[in-house]
Amino acid sequence: TLQKAIEQVTKATEEDKNGNYPEALRLYQNGVDYFLHSIKYGKQWYQRRVRATLQKAIEQVTKATEEDKNGNYPEALRLYQNGVDYFLHSIKYEAQGAKSKESIRAKCMSYLERAEEIKKFLANGGPKKAKASAEGGPSKKKSSKRDILPKIDLIGV
Repeated sequence: TLQKAIEQVTKATEEDKNGNYPEALRLYQNGVDYFLHSIKYGKQWYQRRVRATLQKAIEQVTKATEEDKNGNYPEALRLYQNGVDYFLHSIKYEAQGAKSKESIRAKCMSYLERAEEIKKFLANGGPKKAKASAEGGPSKKKSSKRDILPKIDLIGV
């Protein structure tokens, strides 16, 4: 509708220059109507987009914490990184209040720290290597996932 508004106003200026004032007036009015419609519904579209981006970020980090809890570290790492990307996009390109931005940044830092822990853990061989070194070699001692890679509470945005 924004394009329609521009077309209407362009035609109106042509009619105005040619002295056809009644037609110019009608076209100006149509152009204004299209502009107002574009502003009203464009804002709603934008607000839906902001909510969708934040929702996607929350979904990603929620899944990441679930995968993290279940010991699926490669998937958790991928999901943490995706979630942070969505949050950062939201902060950079979409309207947020200062408090909201700061809260999102703080959570992003937590998620990034956790992602870095997982990345280091995986780079060092993942659960198998960590189990052997945590157990002092190939002993019969059982270790839980918590012994392998400590968890931190990251749920909640």
